[in-house]
Amino acid sequence: ESDSEITVDNKLLPVNNTDIIINYSDPVMYEREGQVIIPGRVHFNGIRSRAEIIRQSGKVKVFGISFYPHGIYPLLKVPLNKFTGKVEDLCSILGNFSGIIADIMSDNSISTEERISKMEKIILEEMDYDCLGNEERRIFETFYTSNENMKSFCDKSGINIKYLERLFLRYTGASPKLFSRITRFQRVSREMLYYRNYSNLTELAYDGEYYDQTHFIKEFKYFSGVTPGEFLNGRKTVKHILSMEKY
Repeated sequence: ESDSEITVDNKLLPVNNTDIIINYSDPVMYEREGQVIIPGRVHFNGIRSRAEIIRQSGKVKVFGISFYPHGIYPLLKVPLNKFTGKVEDLCSILGNFSGIIADIMSDNSISTEERISKMEKIILEEMDYDCLGNEERRIFETFYTSNENMKSFCDKSGINIKYLERLFLRYTGASPKLFSRITRFQRVSREMLYYRNYSNLTELAYDGEYYDQTHFIKEFKYFSGVTPGEFLNGRKTVKHILSMEKY
């Protein structure tokens, strides 16, 4: 929430999860590949592989909920690959539920902490945890921390590659390969934005576990739209979703 009127004109970088946005201010405008999208008050962003621009002006009041990569499926109960690269109004999936959580967060008669607690409770009650089995959860959680390629991971886990692909497309919206690429980009761009100063691109490529500097530059430009050098020079204008509470 801003204390005064501001102009937001920021780049949103690809991240490996889905976010729900509740907007209490003037409409949010997303621009991607020349297309302008103006969603409703409560909307979510499916996983995406390209950067986009977010624009908004006035006094901004926005609340965001960020889920683990497979965490929003039990709430939506719809395959996430239907929303890959899209911005979708939550009411088109959950009907009046989107209005209920929006009303909770706009209730100024209770504290922000109480609103968050109340909203968490109703979201958790709406979730169907049985639609994602323990074995599927185990596969996701193991994959997230694995540095192995898909074949090695599947061999060790005793699963078929096609099965892994179906799981990821259904529950995250991305293939395992794309998911891994986005995760790697997200990790290195976060390092560049917030934590470390790098003297050369070779060091960045090495830390990011890319094959070489050429591979790193190609991948980075694919996801961000700019080279690593251009990104570093313009990083103060970049809005990066990193530290929201996850479910």
